[in-house]
Amino acid sequence: MIALTLLGTQMQDVLMEPYAGLVLGMDVAATTQLTMFWGLGALAAILVSGLVLIPWLGLARLYRLGIVLLMPLFAGVVLAGMLQQPLLLQRCVLGLGLSTGLAAASLLAQTVDFTSTQSAGLLLGVWGLGFQLGRALANLLGAGLVDGLNHLTGEVALLAYGGAFAIECAFLIGALLLFRRLRVGAASVVNEA
Repeated sequence: MIALTLLGTQMQDVLMEPYAGLVLGMDVAATTQLTMFWGLGALAAILVSGLVLIPWLGLARLYRLGIVLLMPLFAGVVLAGMLQQPLLLQRCVLGLGLSTGLAAASLLAQTVDFTSTQSAGLLLGVWGLGFQLGRALANLLGAGLVDGLNHLTGEVALLAYGGAFAIECAFLIGALLLFRRLRVGAASVVNEA
């Protein structure tokens, strides 16, 4: 579930700037700002999640909310390319950051809930390592997918990148399906033993 979440949320990191340049004709300064919009959204969502949303919605609802919000935002990214609307792309990227932040805050809080005082450092270290490896794999897979889809579509950038964003959504759907089967309470009982 965590791997699929990372693939579904982090592949865009390596794709968004070239997509904006190739499909929307944005210059380097404008495409670089997309990372800023995403980062601001993620940071704001993590902060608000910790202060308000986790106590109010709970971890499971917050995770589902973050993942469900991502899918129409990816559609909006593709629509921005079709309509040649850089402002729409910027807003969608900000939304992607917000939604990713919601899901990330929930996943990290669930990891903390799963730990005991004896295993907290080890489990959080493993989570951090897994997160970084997941990001690296997402970047590698994203770039490989776009290259392959570019070849299949005859170098039509909108189709290649749109296909990669659709595959990210498929990963997110897989993560949601696996999340439904997750039983954190059962793991807590084992952890206390």
